[in-house]
Amino acid sequence: MLFACHRLGLSVPEQVAVTGFDGTEHSAYSLPPLTTVRQPIHDIARRALDMVRGADAAGSRHETVEFELVVRESCGEHAER
Repeated sequence: MLFACHRLGLSVPEQVAVTGFDGTEHSAYSLPPLTTVRQPIHDIARRALDMVRGADAAGSRHETVEFELVVRESCGEHAER
């Protein structure tokens, strides 16, 4: 998305705010550094495998996990929180 904005001549974050949702480490090194939502990927994967393997006999369900919003320059902030 950052590259597409650059190619279209749009300034991030002045004209467009961009946020990611994977929380990978490389998001801190994009230009500008990408605001992102960090998720507990290992916990999510473990829980999904437990469900697929039948460790959870409850059937279909909806679960939520804790997350962390990491605000960086792509949304107009200049310091990581």
